Amino acid sequence: MGQNMQPDLAFRQVVLTPDTTTEVWWIPGLRVLIALAMLFRQTLLLAGVGITALYGYCVYRFGLFHMMDYLTFIGLAIFLIFSQINTKALLRLRLPILYLTLVIAFLWSAVEKLTFPQWFDPFLDKYSFLQMGFDREFYPLSAAFVEFALFYLILFGKNAVTIIAVPANVLIITGNIYFGKTDSIGHFPVNFVLVIMAVMGARGFAVFSGNGDGRIVVHAARQSALFFAFFGGLLLSYYSLHWIQYGV
Repeated sequence: MGQNMQPDLAFRQVVLTPDTTTEVWWIPGLRVLIALAMLFRQTLLLAGVGITALYGYCVYRFGLFHMMDYLTFIGLAIFLIFSQINTKALLRLRLPILYLTLVIAFLWSAVEKLTFPQWFDPFLDKYSFLQMGFDREFYPLSAAFVEFALFYLILFGKNAVTIIAVPANVLIITGNIYFGKTDSIGHFPVNFVLVIMAVMGARGFAVFSGNGDGRIVVHAARQSALFFAFFGGLLLSYYSLHWIQYGV
């Protein structure tokens, strides 16, 4: 959008995130209805459907590849829908799906730092202190590794959810304080989900971690193979979706 756009107009045109904007007239009204629907348990399903509609519009407008960074919105929508349907089976699935979408979004973001590190140059130009003395080439690689390892452990590390969710939330909140109101509002759903993770722990979620193996060498080898297989599969998915959408 142009630099001369008035702030209120820019706000009305935001769909889900500051980088997803539109001039479609019904988007602001739908956002207001979603906010109102979330105030009452009886209308949580409508709020979830509304969030799904906004996400679907963004996929149509900006592509699934771009919106994979914001998969957490789908997890929140499903959480709201299942909360109103209120059957035992669906209630049990709410947290695992919410956790999973958040974790996948962060893992996708980590792969993005590995594959297109140049996308972060403008950000590092503005906030050069984040490099902490490291050179420009090393920083995105190291940041990607840390991010991928942390959220991989939430997914596959037995009883690691609470241990990792707390410091991850502290890091994001610290960034919110520095980067301002827009980041604080945008990251609030992420902060909220990480608080739930810290409180609830692996309850109903540690279905991927298994029960371990008494032989530490065998267990370590299996976990290492799983890590590289998962990383390779996610990297292949990233490049494949990029090729499908952009042809390069």
